[in-house]
Amino acid sequence: MMSLSAIWQSPELSPKRHTTRETTPTVPVSAMINDMLPVEVFDDIFNFVRVEDERAHTDKQTIFACSRVSKPWCSLTLRHRFYSVSLFARTEHPHEQWILKRCFLQDFVRSPVFLVVKTYIQRLTVRWGITHIHPYIGADLPQHLLFFPALRSLKLRGLLGKRIPAPPPSMPIILDSLSVEGWVCHGRPHDSRVLCDLLRCFRSVGKLHLEDIKEWLPVSDYSTPQDIHPRVSSLVFRDSTCPRAICDALQAAVARERPLRQLDMRALSFANASDGIELMKAFAHTIEDLKCTMPSTNATASIYPVIPPFDFSTLRHLQSLTLAIELPLSRARRAHSLAGGEDLARASPLARAISSLDTLRTRARTGPLTLLDVQLVPNRQLTDKTQTGDALLDVLRRDDASVRAFEAEVLGLVNEGCVRLVRLGVYSAPPASGLGEGCRHACEEELVTMFPALRRLGIFIV
Repeated sequence: MMSLSAIWQSPELSPKRHTTRETTPTVPVSAMINDMLPVEVFDDIFNFVRVEDERAHTDKQTIFACSRVSKPWCSLTLRHRFYSVSLFARTEHPHEQWILKRCFLQDFVRSPVFLVVKTYIQRLTVRWGITHIHPYIGADLPQHLLFFPALRSLKLRGLLGKRIPAPPPSMPIILDSLSVEGWVCHGRPHDSRVLCDLLRCFRSVGKLHLEDIKEWLPVSDYSTPQDIHPRVSSLVFRDSTCPRAICDALQAAVARERPLRQLDMRALSFANASDGIELMKAFAHTIEDLKCTMPSTNATASIYPVIPPFDFSTLRHLQSLTLAIELPLSRARRAHSLAGGEDLARASPLARAISSLDTLRTRARTGPLTLLDVQLVPNRQLTDKTQTGDALLDVLRRDDASVRAFEAEVLGLVNEGCVRLVRLGVYSAPPASGLGEGCRHACEEELVTMFPALRRLGIFIV
């Protein structure tokens, strides 16, 4: 039989425990945190979570998990959950019936939730067509863009094939970034006139990205309309070519004091690398930041002529120069290693890079370069990124004479006051990848050993 003291000490009958439950109510941890920290702290934390979700490509799983903690957190994470939105554009294709209606642009702007979140959407991605049958970027795009008052970045995935009517004269949209990706319709040519129509929809564009757009329809009777003068500050190519109509439109914009200040040609398609050189010459009086690639000979010689050295002497306002030097990785790399760097000598991209950098001496009277960023990149990627970076370092070690000549050239530019700071890096991906920081190969000690003179001078960073 249970004793009286044991019964009295049981949780159900203990006066002490009973009193504690009545006088100490349970408070949710999230509510206590909300009272302790200001809203601005939560905003910074959730913004950090959103950025990390984007880097990890987790499809916003972490930020949505935060929104389910409590009602206050659901409200605080709203602007971060809808900071970027990816949608389809309805094309009335039969296969579209298998996609949820809320995934279409036309349905999303009519939904009740859109009235709540439209002021939070700053980045919008729209894809036309779920197959390669009807991927044409829609002519109704300008009227839909007016529903997004806070839009700063726009990415369009589709085919530039149908003309877009002129937008209203009072269309006030200003974009930080406009990207057009053509990967959804490989092998189908784009119409440069549609790209000009698209630029008319915006008052200004900070960066214009053209990605995977290699073929353009031949347009001979097209003249740039008088009202197409987009203020494009930066033009970036990623495995794309440059249409003549866009070059003419940007030149007309320069004439109206809307200069192009940044040009990124590192991932320009080899098929039209000469067009990129002409584009650089066309905006020589306005470019302040130039990024270009010195391709390896064996990547282009069999189909296209060898790209000549660049002439930087006419770039009067140039402040930052990024030169990606593409080094060939031979498929029989081990067989050629005993011959003393035959692959590098056969391609000689370092020799042509030296000739290009030598033209900086001519423009020295206009002021020195603030930064010379040299990126050593492979012409192809191996199975593993680390293996690719190590193979690239092996190519440089086998041709020490070319490396010493390149170092002497850069050292001479610094001593003559043509360059203030030099940055050197090895990348494990070809230029078509875009050469982001994720492609950078960690080999700081090897670079310091390989370029000792620049390191002793104190202007060399890796």
